[in-house]
Amino acid sequence: MSRITQKSKRGFIPFFCNGLTKVLDLYVTSSIHVALAIYALLQVSCILFNFPYSEALSYTVFYGSILGYNFIKYGNIWRFNTKIVVKRPFFLFSIFCAIAMIYYILDVDLRTIVCLGTGVLFVILYTIPLYRKKNLRDLSTIKIFIVALTWVITTCLSVFIHFKATFEFDFALYSLATFLWVLCLMIPFELRDFNEDPKHLKTLPQRYGIQATKNIGFVLVLILLLLTLRIHNYKINKALIIQSSIYIITLLSIFKSSTKQSKYYSGFFIESLPILWWLSLILF
Repeated sequence: MSRITQKSKRGFIPFFCNGLTKVLDLYVTSSIHVALAIYALLQVSCILFNFPYSEALSYTVFYGSILGYNFIKYGNIWRFNTKIVVKRPFFLFSIFCAIAMIYYILDVDLRTIVCLGTGVLFVILYTIPLYRKKNLRDLSTIKIFIVALTWVITTCLSVFIHFKATFEFDFALYSLATFLWVLCLMIPFELRDFNEDPKHLKTLPQRYGIQATKNIGFVLVLILLLLTLRIHNYKINKALIIQSSIYIITLLSIFKSSTKQSKYYSGFFIESLPILWWLSLILF
């Protein structure tokens, strides 16, 4: 009996781990995780500037982010394999997200829709070739700046426009900090794709080298810490400590990243940092 029990345990653990891995892969590849990260950063913006929770804006951004990222990742597959497109699970899931986004966006005002539409435009230009068979992703060095700008539009500008808030200097600094932070979050991805990205892209590691790229991240985090002090008016409080801690974790993550990192390092751990920031503000 004991031998049978030991054998079943040895069989169950690999089965459980394999099943857990498949669920995690589906969670990441379906863009739910990155969409949750964007949703979380939007909530951070609301909390820091004392805006109430908006279900319409939050779920519009969440479902729209899934749709946008799946379009970037799988759009060309859907475009060029039209006969079997409906059989692709990510396509069907994206259709569901599109319907959900439309449902929630009906309760969002026109100015916010225009703001979010600007982000959608960047997604389209990032994916579909419009000039000489090139899209924004093919332009040298510009990729991470487009991603960072899109995140700022989605998680910062849309919040202030949605709540009709007065544009203030602290908000401008926070938007700049968000832009720089997303650039930092992109560095591990740039390092991960170092050997796969075409040379003409001239990504940061391709242009400056791996160590110099990490040093750039170090400088950006120092700037972020200074901006954080100014945003919180040099007052030590919970929000400042949490924000600074997130930036320090980001710095450590940049120096830990490499060209041979785990497939979950960037796609799961790095993209979890906005979620960690949001949960820290709620729980502590």
